[in-house]
Amino acid sequence: MKKFLIALIIFILLIIAGYLAWQHFQPKPQPLPTVAVTQGDIAAKVTAVGSIIPVKTATVKSPISGTVGMLFHDEGDYVKQGEKLLEVKPQPAPDEYAKQKQAVAMDWAAENKDKADVERYKMLLAQQMISPNDQDYALAKKNYNTDHLQRILDEQLLSLLENGKAIINGKEVDNIILSPSTGFIVERDVNLGDPVTGQNMYQTGNALMIIADMKDLVFEGQVSETDAAKLKQGMPAQVTIAAFPNQVLSGTIIKLALQSAQQAAANAVANGTASTATTTNSPFNVGFKIQIGNLALPTSLKLLSGYSATADIIVEQKKHVLILPERVIQFNNNQASVMIMGSDGKPIPQVIKLGTSDGINVEVISGLKLNDKVLEPLPSTDNNDN
Repeated sequence: MKKFLIALIIFILLIIAGYLAWQHFQPKPQPLPTVAVTQGDIAAKVTAVGSIIPVKTATVKSPISGTVGMLFHDEGDYVKQGEKLLEVKPQPAPDEYAKQKQAVAMDWAAENKDKADVERYKMLLAQQMISPNDQDYALAKKNYNTDHLQRILDEQLLSLLENGKAIINGKEVDNIILSPSTGFIVERDVNLGDPVTGQNMYQTGNALMIIADMKDLVFEGQVSETDAAKLKQGMPAQVTIAAFPNQVLSGTIIKLALQSAQQAAANAVANGTASTATTTNSPFNVGFKIQIGNLALPTSLKLLSGYSATADIIVEQKKHVLILPERVIQFNNNQASVMIMGSDGKPIPQVIKLGTSDGINVEVISGLKLNDKVLEPLPSTDNNDN
């Protein structure tokens, strides 16, 4: 009997030890992760994506048609206004040259006829057969002067076709193309021997070079229509250039488009100022152009035209307010709430009122106080791939 009791006691002790060991190795419930309401500064920003461009650019064109005979400067060169850029050798089309020669011949014929008429009326005037105020005499003199000036102009145009030089209406036209402004040559679109179409009243002519003032640079980009409604000229902005991510440039909005880029392109097509349609039917392609100038450029920073960049414009800023991460906010019927731990230890919703947001954190106007703990949202357990 005594042995039986000892064995029973040992058995009971083993059961108790096993139970305690099982409980010891059971995973303990972990407290739910929380985030505290903090105090800080928050700013709502609008971000524009674009590039760095020069404010002043000049497109170089030739007044005469021909071929490029000589290049005095290349891309990257700094030139002053009036410096030689390139030479265009006249090479008019045969029909154009023939027409101009014919025009001069017809001008001479018309002028000689008018001159004979004037001489005839002078003789009649000397014989007192007409008065000095005779209308036919006055008309003959007018026709002579008109045809005389037309002949001179056509001869100048013929000289321009033949030699590349002429004085037209008192202005010298030369086949040596000079720089229209001071700056850097950022683009050269012709090579030696390339054909050149001259600029005149009938044709725009092709671009030869582009010269830009690289000392006066701005950021130009686009913002959405929602963001455009929040902006106005003079707002401060910070520009970050992709090539120099650690360099932030301060500036202000100097231009804000009054119509979307899509609408501007559509108008250009409708007015015949664009060769091809550049618009799409997408309702989301409604970016508004924005320019940020007055950039504080360090002297050691050398920027190139076309550098990609982003600009952050602060549209609203608040200091020393209660803030929470946006990830913990839930919305139901446009009402914001967070989950907090109730007095019974179970999560319960807490309705709150929100203010300014910067896309990461949001201002808490009411419903919570400083250092209140808010439950982090639980990870989704929805494995439905559809």
